[in-house]
Amino acid sequence: YDLRTLVARQIAAGRNLVTPAFDGATVVWAQPAAEGGGDDVMGQRLAGGAAFRIARVPEGVESVMVSGDRVAWWVGRGSLSWVEISRLPR
Repeated sequence: YDLRTLVARQIAAGRNLVTPAFDGATVVWAQPAAEGGGDDVMGQRLAGGAAFRIARVPEGVESVMVSGDRVAWWVGRGSLSWVEISRLPR
């Protein structure tokens, strides 16, 4: 939602989107991959531009986090889970 123009812009829609995270500059979320199973970790800079894929994850992403130029995501459930981290693409 742009506070200057009062216009909202949808950046993602669909089933099973993972709750987004944002740090004031970038919004990050996960969504089912278009093909091949798993999830895609996606990002959108609040300054503009198109949404971009950060990572393809072969398992289901449970949550995402973003801070500065780093993105992390938690994968899995129960005893078989892990956290991965990556830099945001420029």
